[in-house]
Amino acid sequence: MKSFPKFWKKLNLISLLLFPLSLIFLLIIILRRKYIKAEKLIRPAKIIVVGNITVGGNGKTPTIIALCEKLSQEGKKIAVISRGYGGKNNKTKNQEVIEIYDNSSAEIVGDEAILLQNKLAHLDIKIAVARKRIKAANYLLAKYPDIEIIISDDGLQHYYLPRDFELILIAPDLLFGNNLLLPAGPLREPKSRINQAQAIATFQDTKISGLKPEIKQFNLTTHIGNLYRLTDNKSVKKEELEDKKIILISSIARPERILNSLEKVQIEVNKTLFFPDHENLSSDKNLSTISNASNNFDYIILTEKDAVKTDKWQEKLRQKTLVIPYKIIIPDELLKLINQLFHSREH
Repeated sequence: MKSFPKFWKKLNLISLLLFPLSLIFLLIIILRRKYIKAEKLIRPAKIIVVGNITVGGNGKTPTIIALCEKLSQEGKKIAVISRGYGGKNNKTKNQEVIEIYDNSSAEIVGDEAILLQNKLAHLDIKIAVARKRIKAANYLLAKYPDIEIIISDDGLQHYYLPRDFELILIAPDLLFGNNLLLPAGPLREPKSRINQAQAIATFQDTKISGLKPEIKQFNLTTHIGNLYRLTDNKSVKKEELEDKKIILISSIARPERILNSLEKVQIEVNKTLFFPDHENLSSDKNLSTISNASNNFDYIILTEKDAVKTDKWQEKLRQKTLVIPYKIIIPDELLKLINQLFHSREH
């Protein structure tokens, strides 16, 4: 099962038929780059943008969590901004800024923001969402005078946002696909865009050709932790799952990766139920589908990103739900590069 169209992977008749629309998309990119200018921050701070040039599922959120943990260990004061994809606030035309707290709802601010809050609250990292990320950045800078660094979850194409450091993530199962822009291919910007960043990061020791010598490439490693119960966060041993019927439910961009990860640790999944990326798993319609689909299963497995959207699930569903943690490990060399640039640049 693949969560992206087959014609994105290689050139074929469909991608060629869609190519004229990709030329229109390219024109829009050129015009946006020409006429949208970065707005000023209300006070000095450093901006790191973690983004991608292909559509979704490149590991941005867990990478940001790992970066925040490492930079916090160095004593830096950090905040995170996001657009809040999947939340109701993102779908309105106003530019409301919403700061994230422990009681914030994924239905309003999106699953990524809530996952960030769950993982980073103990580090006192402030998080805000807004359709226009520059507004979220200035909101946090005005409210918290000790913030030194703002990390943007996505936003590579949000040209209103100034930036000091761009980290582009590239997924190993797609890379650049057929090298065409949307909708004929998976690219949000031309492949040459990677040479405008300070660094790119890949997984599984994937090497990217065509990089300028000054662009640094790093390999990020992933780690799947022990499953834990949704209701009390207690770990579940793999032996407890033997001979049990398991359904994997997900609304992330590349759910097949989680399925592959479970197979590698010999956890057998009997059925999958995949929804579109950022889908609300607690809507009446989806909750009914989930309840019916999981009736005859002993366990439900969710990603941590999906687990933040279970606030309206019945207790019966929650009791048999297990969560699979997904962590990214940042190489020391990448942190050194970030620190070098931040010491040498004036905002």
